[in-house]
Amino acid sequence: MKKICVIVLLVLLHTLTVKAQWVKILDANSYTRVFSGSPSGNLFTTAYGGIYKTTNNGGNWTLCNPGIPAGTAMTSVSVSDSALYACTGSAVYKSTNIGANWTVLVSGYNGINSLYTAGNYVFFNTYSAISRSTNNGANFSYVISGLPSGISIQCVTGSAGRLYTAGLLSSGVYTSTNNGDNWTKAGTEIPSGIGTYSLFASGNIVMAGTDNGVYISTNYGTNWRLIQGILAPYGYYGFARNLNRLFISGWGLGVYASTDLGQSWFFWNQGINDGLCNGMYYFNNYVYCGTITAVYRRPYSDVGINTISSDIPEEFKLYQNYPNPFNPTTKIKFSVPSTGKTKTENTLITLTVYDILGREAARPLSQRLKPGTYEVTFDGGTLESGTYFYVLRADEFRDTRKFILLK
Repeated sequence: MKKICVIVLLVLLHTLTVKAQWVKILDANSYTRVFSGSPSGNLFTTAYGGIYKTTNNGGNWTLCNPGIPAGTAMTSVSVSDSALYACTGSAVYKSTNIGANWTVLVSGYNGINSLYTAGNYVFFNTYSAISRSTNNGANFSYVISGLPSGISIQCVTGSAGRLYTAGLLSSGVYTSTNNGDNWTKAGTEIPSGIGTYSLFASGNIVMAGTDNGVYISTNYGTNWRLIQGILAPYGYYGFARNLNRLFISGWGLGVYASTDLGQSWFFWNQGINDGLCNGMYYFNNYVYCGTITAVYRRPYSDVGINTISSDIPEEFKLYQNYPNPFNPTTKIKFSVPSTGKTKTENTLITLTVYDILGREAARPLSQRLKPGTYEVTFDGGTLESGTYFYVLRADEFRDTRKFILLK
């Protein structure tokens, strides 16, 4: 009888073991494709039906549509310093009270897919032009100097004082450094005839979702390279970034993440029930993903940690990293048993990297984990070449191993 109880207990513990994964936080039953957050903690997302808002990182959502026709398909949303902007395929709306009421700024257009705001500037695209307001949406005018005609523009975005736009027939990306007064071709590596559906810009990083996959630039679009192994059946992609970590979602593809600014990628889709992903966003230590049916959320601290097995190990164990030496990323595996407190609660696991003088150089992990075997991807891109030590701590357990960063 005792043996049977032990077996049942182990089965229950195994069943209750929860992997680090995405969690559904909104059943939108529509295309949630664009997110935008404000410093005050409000997060907005678009859907077929209106704009949803949360003030607690997705714990609760409200539909904030007064002034927008019921059932409207929203294509983009953007928070500026003083207002909130949103658009449909044919109109642009503005709210000065975080979505409580909306007024229409312009209407009657065709193909408004995206918005971008910066200070008093508001930009939106149509299939044939980029429109700009310099006074918070009071007036708009076309800014198309340097843009080829007939390129079926799909998106406009910006960062670090630059604008970017592209279309189905643009054969690449165009950029402006003077708020749209003039546009020039950004690089030549995206082949002729390749359509671009989506763009993302953050500092020097620019990514373009195309028929041929995702192209990335690390120098403001001057040069591009194709990311190998990430190819959605369609050209619709979502993007997000925080520090050295990048995220890509693809229509029919799922989610991929990188901890080294796009040099290497790993599948990060655990918990998302459908792969029809539309949008990505980083906000308040969470990463958000919108699909055709829902919004998912995952802690940013999960990035780089992968559940190898949910089988319950017998003891704590820290493995030697691989590869070693490494440049700039390596994988560190460790096991968490079900002894002590882990029978009823998660154990706080910390993984710390020290230099040869014993100074803390990085802390890639500080998180409560259930029993299982895990693997962390460590990015040493910001460290100097040399010998380092990584230390795993959990309850009374401590183990140290050495690795070498060789650039």
